[in-house]
Amino acid sequence: LKKYSVHKSDYVVKVSGVKQRPFIACAVVKGVKLTQYILEQLIQQQEKIHGTYGRNRKKASIGLYNADMVTFPLRYEETFPDKNAFVPLGWEKKATPQEILDKHDKGKEFANILSGQKKYPIFLDSEKKVLSLPPIINSNDLGNISEKTENILVEVTGTDWKTVKIVLNIMALSLADRGGKIYSVKIQSPHACVTPDLSTEKIEVKLNDINSLIGMNFTLEVAGRLLRKGRYGVEVGKKSLRVEIPCYRTDIMHPVDIIEDVAIAYGFNKFVPDPLEIYTVGSLSKKEVFSNKVR
Repeated sequence: LKKYSVHKSDYVVKVSGVKQRPFIACAVVKGVKLTQYILEQLIQQQEKIHGTYGRNRKKASIGLYNADMVTFPLRYEETFPDKNAFVPLGWEKKATPQEILDKHDKGKEFANILSGQKKYPIFLDSEKKVLSLPPIINSNDLGNISEKTENILVEVTGTDWKTVKIVLNIMALSLADRGGKIYSVKIQSPHACVTPDLSTEKIEVKLNDINSLIGMNFTLEVAGRLLRKGRYGVEVGKKSLRVEIPCYRTDIMHPVDIIEDVAIAYGFNKFVPDPLEIYTVGSLSKKEVFSNKVR
C-alpha cells in the first residue's frame, strides 16, 4: 500500500447558500512536473471520471486551476444568471453564466444540469475573480493550466459527499504521483471539514471464501502476496486476511471485489476453465429496475 502525506496549510474555501450542488472538496498540489503528454493524460482522466463515476458531471465534476493566480480565501456560492460575467475557457470575451449556457459549447452540452434553477453555483477567489461556473466551464485565465504550471488547485463539486471526496483523492494523487506535494484546504460550510481525506478502510477476507470463489487452494501468504501486488495493505491472520483498501479505490464495495483482485494478480491466463454444465441467462432484478427509475 502506497502511503501519501498531506501537508497542513491555511488555505480556506468558504461555502454559503449553495443548495442544488452543495458539496465541495479541494486540494493544492505544489511542484508538479507537467509535460504536454501528462497534461493530455490528466484531461483525459478528468473527462473519463466526469462521464462515468461523475454521472456525466451531474454527480461530481472536477476543476483544475493555476494556484499561483488564485487569492485565498475562496468562495463557493450562488449567483444570478446575469451576474459575475467572466471569460470562459476557449473564449476571449466575457459572458454571463446564462450566456455561457446558451452559447458556449460546454454550456449547451451540460446546461441540463442547471436547468430550472434561479441561481447557479459559482467559484470565486477573495478578489472576486471567477474560477469557474461548476460543473460547466473554467475561466480562461485562472482555470487554464499549461506545461509551465507547477502549483495546481484541484476542486471537486457535486451532489454526493462520498463521491466528491473520492474523486478529489484520485485527481490529487495523480498529481502527487507526478512529483507534487499535497496541501490541505479547510472547507468552511455546514459540512465543515479539511480535504483531501486520505484515510483508508479495512475489511476482513476469509481464505475459504477466496479459494471457493476462484477455485484455487492458496495459502494465506500467497493470497496476501497477490493482494500486495494490487497495492493493498495486508495483515495475515489465522484464517483470514485483514485488507487495507487504498483511498482512491472507488470500486471496492464487498469482499468479492477484493477476491476478484486476487484472481487478477494471479493471472486469468493461468486458470484452467471448466466446461459449462448449466446454461443461464442473467437479468436485472425487479428491485434494481425500480431503483434505476427512482435515481
